[in-house]
Amino acid sequence: MPLSISSWLQVRMLMLYLFGFKPLPALKTIQLHAP
Repeated sequence: MPLSISSWLQVRMLMLYLFGFKPLPALKTIQLHAP
């Protein structure tokens, strides 16, 4: 995997905290930015 589980969770939770994204949009956004 391009990102470790802990890093992915940290990014996802940070995005949720800062921007209030719901899980699916956040997941799609992370997938777009993943290498």
